This record gives sequence, C-alpha cells and structure tokens, in this order.
Amino acid sequence: MYENEEEIVNDLDKVNYWYQKSAENDNKVALYELGKLHELGKGIEEDTLMAFEFYKKSAEKGYINGKYKLGYCYDHGIGTDIDKEKAFNLYKVAAEEGNSNAQKSLDTF
Repeated sequence: MYENEEEIVNDLDKVNYWYQKSAENDNKVALYELGKLHELGKGIEEDTLMAFEFYKKSAEKGYINGKYKLGYCYDHGIGTDIDKEKAFNLYKVAAEEGNSNAQKSLDTF
C-alpha cells in the first residue's frame, strides 16, 4: 500500500491531528483512539500516562471501549498503579454493555 516509511509517518501525523481536533470537542471515540496511539507509540512517542488519561476521559464520556481499556490499565499497571478492584468493576460495566474483551477479562479474574 505504501511505497516508503515516510508515507506511513505522514498518514499517522494526519490521523493524530484529526483525533486531537475531535478530542478537543470531547469526542469519546477520538479520546479512546488517542489513548491507543499513546499506549502503542504509533506516530507519536509512547506515553502510558497520556494513554491512561485519554482512556479515562473516554470512559467518563461513556464509551464502552474506553471503560474496557481503563480497566485494562488498572489490571496491568499501564500509566497507573495496579488496582484489581477498579479493573474488575470497569470490566464488569463494559462486559454488561457488551464489550467481548471485558467479558473475556472477567473470565480470568
């Protein structure tokens, strides 16, 4: 699809820019996606603290995937201290709302 790595980086810059613009308007999906970019270091430097904050904001806006990932952060200590109780509660809420990853995570508790 891409002829060189520079094209990929340019596209990631565009993706990051538009997610940032949407997040400024409290778009819950954009907040979640920015969390993923920061967690994985895609197009930007990896920053688990920022990832945690974006997931938290997304969850607070009611986004089911944000709730799951926030639980995952608490479960694995990504950008925060491990807190199994918070992780379990967030997994439970996300699972009840239909998030299959949260449902699988509850099976391992």
